Amino acid sequence: MAKDLHEKNQLVRWGILVGITFLGCLITLILIIDYEIIRNPEIMTDRHIQSILIFMAVCLTVIITSKFISLLATRLNSHYLKRFKYIPELSFFEESRTKVCLAEKKYEHIVLLFHGFTASPQEFQFLTPYLKTAKVDFVAPIITGFGLSSTNILSQADRRDWYRKAVEQYEYASSIANKVSIIGHSMGGILACFVAMHRPVEHLILSGPGLYSVPCDLKYKRILLTPVMSEIYEKIIPYLPKPIRKNRKTTSDTLDSTHIDSIFQYLAIPVKAARQIFNAQDEIELKKMQYKSLSILYGKQDLTVDMNRLLAVLDDYRLDYTAYCYDNSAHNIFEDFDRKEASKAVVEILTSEQEIVPVTSFELKQA
Repeated sequence: MAKDLHEKNQLVRWGILVGITFLGCLITLILIIDYEIIRNPEIMTDRHIQSILIFMAVCLTVIITSKFISLLATRLNSHYLKRFKYIPELSFFEESRTKVCLAEKKYEHIVLLFHGFTASPQEFQFLTPYLKTAKVDFVAPIITGFGLSSTNILSQADRRDWYRKAVEQYEYASSIANKVSIIGHSMGGILACFVAMHRPVEHLILSGPGLYSVPCDLKYKRILLTPVMSEIYEKIIPYLPKPIRKNRKTTSDTLDSTHIDSIFQYLAIPVKAARQIFNAQDEIELKKMQYKSLSILYGKQDLTVDMNRLLAVLDDYRLDYTAYCYDNSAHNIFEDFDRKEASKAVVEILTSEQEIVPVTSFELKQA
């Protein structure tokens, strides 16, 4: 048996001991100050200063004790967990991952729908009826930290939490279906690409994928990915308002405003979560993706992501893909004026076994 399993750990006692020692040192220092300065009427006339200093010493001791115990706990867990197989890109262990084993695969094809940043699966509300009509089986999971009544979890979430959720959804789907396709919008496009880097995907459909930031957002990316500066920035400014893009009336980058009030979204974004998005962008390696077909759907008036750069990169890598550009839509084509055409195109991609033929009402670019 491992030594650290049968030895009683004293991390709490050590923490309290360090706290008491620290408090003793502070009290001694206060008494010295009291004798040399506070009691000297020529220097100090306020007799309450000693009480204030003692109160501050107690508060500081509580913080130091808590930090020390947390440090010991982290070291204890890290030392024990070294014996397990760590998967760094998912930030968890092979032994602790979700286990799925079903007797038979009851479905031929299942589609996963990954939603975008600050949003929820609700943003597929106009697409899903088309999938149901076409009898396309699908699952639209909520990504960790989103769709809740507060952003407490999102403000603490790591991008690897999102990766892990996406991979687990894929593994469950692949356990009950022979083929798995993924539709990813914006941030969901990043997650879809991550899954495709590590698992084979039938049809990979990316809607306005957030792989490249528009130029006006790059200043935030530089700040939030700079060591030390990002930590200071986050401490001072923990939240940022969701921006209203140029020539837009609301935070939603869509041209159709008829249902904007009913779109679920967070209007204030945790800075830490934004930093995770920027990190995730840099971790995607498009060349490693495994798919039968890759389709890129986007609005011509998108102001949220840099689609021109993405298409140029795909061309440079000589990756086969089909791009659908919608003239009367912005970032979220599934909630904009071209949502019907975009939804029909998705159904056609998912249900067609032959070469994908574009709908005639929008522009197509094929590499």
